[in-house]
Amino acid sequence: MGSKREIGFLNGHRELNAQAEFANFDLATERAMRANMEHWTAGNDKPKTRFHNFPNEPTHKHVFVFKHQEHRLYGFLCHPKPKTAGSFRLCVLCIYGTKFEWASDEAQKDRAEAWLAAPRAIAAIRQLYPEFEGEGGVKWKM
Repeated sequence: MGSKREIGFLNGHRELNAQAEFANFDLATERAMRANMEHWTAGNDKPKTRFHNFPNEPTHKHVFVFKHQEHRLYGFLCHPKPKTAGSFRLCVLCIYGTKFEWASDEAQKDRAEAWLAAPRAIAAIRQLYPEFEGEGGVKWKM
């Protein structure tokens, strides 16, 4: 049985800095983030101290974040194989940020959520998952 979760980085726009920042992490931070990602792709939804979504925020319902200390990798969750594997989830990482306060930066969450609706992001996801049409029943025209 294959994995029901995968992670990828979105590139191609100056705002999309998650992969570049991830590549610049020191070894300890990279290892911790990779461990968090592997824990999530293995099907775990806890602990929230490593990663989480924002289920109580309707405007950020697709946003997901991986964390280690002050480092944050923001992205969005989607279902890129709705016809063949509807429970499969992809986390597309877009935005890097730091957090030193209790609340997450609303601007970073807004930006991550917005990328899910970007036609270029949809096209990039479709390169690997051709049946992807976007979330929420939206059919994108290219």
